[in-house]
Amino acid sequence: MPYRFASSGEFGISLSRRLQNLDGVAGADINLESLIGALATLKPTPEASIALIDATGNILACSDAKGLARRSEQHPLSCGPLSKATADELVMAGKTAPQSPRFRRIVTDDGAWVAGGESLPELGANGVSMVLAVPEDALVAGLRTTRNDTLLLLAGGFILLLPALFYGAHLVTSPLQCVAREAERGRKFDFTAGESTHSVVTEINDLALSVDHMQHTIRKFMQLAKSVSRIRDFDRLVPLLTQEMQQATATQAVLLYMPDKDHTLRLWSGCGIGGECLGHDESEALPPTTVVPQGKIPIRTGGLPPEDACHRHISTLLNGTDAQHQHWFAAVTLRDKRDAVLGELLVIDRVPFSQERLAFLRATSGVVEVALDNDRMVKTQKELFSAFIRLLAQAIDAKSPYTGGHCTRVPILSRLLAEAASDTRQGAYASFGMTNESWEELYLASWLHDCGKVTTPEFVVDKATKLETIHNRIHEIRTRFEVIKRDAHIAYWKGVSEGGDRAALQKTLQDELRTLDDDFAFVAACNTGEAPVDDAARQRLRNIAERTWERTLDDTLGISWAERERKEPDHPLPPVMEKLLCDSSAFVVKPDAVSQETEDRWGFDMPRPEVLYDRGELHNLSIPWGTLTSEERYKINEHIIQTIMMLSELPFPAHLENVPEIAGGHHERMDGTGYPRRIKGELLHPLARIMAVADIFEALTAPDRPYKKAKTLSQAMDIMVGMAKSGHIDRELLCIFIREEVYRAYAENHLPEWQRDAVDAEALLRDLG
Repeated sequence: MPYRFASSGEFGISLSRRLQNLDGVAGADINLESLIGALATLKPTPEASIALIDATGNILACSDAKGLARRSEQHPLSCGPLSKATADELVMAGKTAPQSPRFRRIVTDDGAWVAGGESLPELGANGVSMVLAVPEDALVAGLRTTRNDTLLLLAGGFILLLPALFYGAHLVTSPLQCVAREAERGRKFDFTAGESTHSVVTEINDLALSVDHMQHTIRKFMQLAKSVSRIRDFDRLVPLLTQEMQQATATQAVLLYMPDKDHTLRLWSGCGIGGECLGHDESEALPPTTVVPQGKIPIRTGGLPPEDACHRHISTLLNGTDAQHQHWFAAVTLRDKRDAVLGELLVIDRVPFSQERLAFLRATSGVVEVALDNDRMVKTQKELFSAFIRLLAQAIDAKSPYTGGHCTRVPILSRLLAEAASDTRQGAYASFGMTNESWEELYLASWLHDCGKVTTPEFVVDKATKLETIHNRIHEIRTRFEVIKRDAHIAYWKGVSEGGDRAALQKTLQDELRTLDDDFAFVAACNTGEAPVDDAARQRLRNIAERTWERTLDDTLGISWAERERKEPDHPLPPVMEKLLCDSSAFVVKPDAVSQETEDRWGFDMPRPEVLYDRGELHNLSIPWGTLTSEERYKINEHIIQTIMMLSELPFPAHLENVPEIAGGHHERMDGTGYPRRIKGELLHPLARIMAVADIFEALTAPDRPYKKAKTLSQAMDIMVGMAKSGHIDRELLCIFIREEVYRAYAENHLPEWQRDAVDAEALLRDLG
């Protein structure tokens, strides 16, 4: 406890300590002023306070002298500028110094402090401790200043570096944005050549190069697929495949070997880097040992072994260049969906093939496989369809000897005339041209133009006489005449037996028989249709028909239910007298209402007879010319209606959608009076007009029609000129037909020599105007 020294009157403290190993005590008086001065020198900051506190909590000394003065005057204990509460906290810190942490945070009215104490046993046994208290603000003021200075320095440096950062970021992000744009174009399937990307960052350059290579590869792949998908013709497709593969793979040459009918691989197409091409080679087969994956092919000069066809092909494609160097090849076996071999694709280059190039080759060869497989499938289907329509046309020709080879010859004539019209450079057909699709349309339409004839009954098509149906009914009429003649003989002998004048009866008999013979001969002549039937002839037929004969048998026995239904309800039972030539209701066949409605929906404009067939004997014998009734003529003409309806039901692809119109228009007339729709010439498809000319010329010159004699060339051309002048056929097309001598080109191969007479083409053209 400090006290005032008696000698000096100053405050101080006395310290004593026993001397070890000596019998004595050492003591000292310490002036508090000097102690306070010593403590002041120990303050870490000017705001800090240091005090010595004994074990009872009394402040022995403080770094602030004013506190000492207050202590001596018995004022409340204080330590410098500290408040009482703060001093008490310091006292508590001093008392608990040995037990508590060396420093702790104290919050008082004076603010936050960091205080700590340390026991000083050297100052006596009263447990003196030294307590240090530093204001928290003063303690961290330097740190805050350092922090603020550091932040200011960093901010200034950042501001100064900002342009450089922006520039550096631009150097990095701009190429990345370019790569992103190229990737986005690829996502949108835009693989056209884009902007190039360069960066100072190696990884970005590698990324840009990979994207560019990817787009280039996809672009080449899509170009190959697009090119081959447009070709439908196998003969054009195969050379294009090798050309596109050579360009896509950027190799020296590409060879395509495909199996022939005996399954031997033969060259079908080849393309070299210099534009050299090879076509189908049937003479030299590919040796089986030649094609092995990833092997060497030495291209040699001079005499190559004759069996080494592959080397010869490659040497030809490379045009002898670099023949002294080794070349490398990769071979890919092409297969279809069923894993059958389509061929071998041989790719030749100067350098070995990397795995990347082989992968690209495998991918692009897939396009070749699909193209070849699809083309072969389409080709096979076309061949099957063509064979089917040829089979149908031949069946129609074979069905009736009257049509003969009509369906086979019309396609030949149509093609000849279409070629001539395509080549002409004058007149209405100067701009006329044929595409591959047009040729296919003409081919199908010409072969199918009469396909509706399969529905025409043979007894109509082959009707050689007027009374013919399934058989020639003239035999029935002859029998009736025979019955009447027998009746005349019976009447004669009956008269004789009854005592009549034998000579008179004989004369009557002879006159009757002569009349019957003459009448039958006249009926038979009318039946053949070789001569026209005028009004006088029709009146004589009516007179003949009035003759009667006695029927004693029931004519409803042994007939079909359909024929029985056609008989009149009050049909008389035998014995009955019947007319020699009959036109009863039993001969009339009514049309089918359903078929009538079906035809009406198609917009056909053909006058339809009231009945389907009228087989009345007098009705048929009275036909003015030919052997067909109006009903039968309609039935024959109806084949064009059936043709249109049948072809319209077929699912033709878009490029063949005109086949029904072309095939169904060859009976229309230029003046609009044809059938079945009465379409005028300017509205007719040009190929239908071509077929009309071909159809008529073939019908006129056909040498195998049993019902008429074939016309010579000059006769046929005279008739056709008249038809053109009357508005039946296209006048301009007939001029081309004559001027280009299409008729002559056809006749040389399809008409006998006696028909190939001279034709005055100039006179015909002048007549046509």
